[in-house]
Amino acid sequence: MMLNRRNLIIAIAALAVAAGVYFGFFSKRMSAEQQILKELEFARVSFEKGRIKQFLSVLSEDYKDEYGFTKKAIVDLARQSYLGAPEKTVALTPPVVKLVDKTMANVQTSITITVLSDSGTPAGTATAPVTLVWRKGDGGWKIISANGYATLAGAYGVDLFDEWF
Repeated sequence: MMLNRRNLIIAIAALAVAAGVYFGFFSKRMSAEQQILKELEFARVSFEKGRIKQFLSVLSEDYKDEYGFTKKAIVDLARQSYLGAPEKTVALTPPVVKLVDKTMANVQTSITITVLSDSGTPAGTATAPVTLVWRKGDGGWKIISANGYATLAGAYGVDLFDEWF
C-alpha cells in the first residue's frame, strides 16, 4: 500500500487526535494534589535552570503575598536577580498539600537555595519554610499568595527587606 500525501496527513492528524485524547484523559485523572505537585516541581526546575518565564507561569495574574508583592513585582525581582545570576540548586522538603475545597489548596514545604561559585562549590545557602496558596481556575492550578520566602534572598548575600522595603 502506498501512502500518498493526503493519506499521510490524515494518518498524522488521527495520531495527534488520539494522543490528545489519551493525554487529556489521563491528565484529568490526576488528583488535585498530583496536579499541584506537578506544577510545583515544574516551578522548582524552571527556577533552578533560570527559566524565568516558565517559573513565573505558576503565579496567578492576581497574585499578592504577605509582603505586598504582586506578580509584576515578582517579575521585576526575578529579572533583576537573574542578571548575571550564579548557578544554583533548589531543593524542597516533601510538600504537604491540604485541599481547602475543589478550587483552593495550601502547600507547606521548606525551600533551600544553594548558590554555587564558579568552581561549583556552595557560596551561599538559605532555607525557609513557605506556605503557598493555590487556586484552580481555567488555566489550572496557580499560586495566588505565598509567605515565608523572604529569607531565601540570603543565599545570594542579599537581605530582601533592605533591597525592597
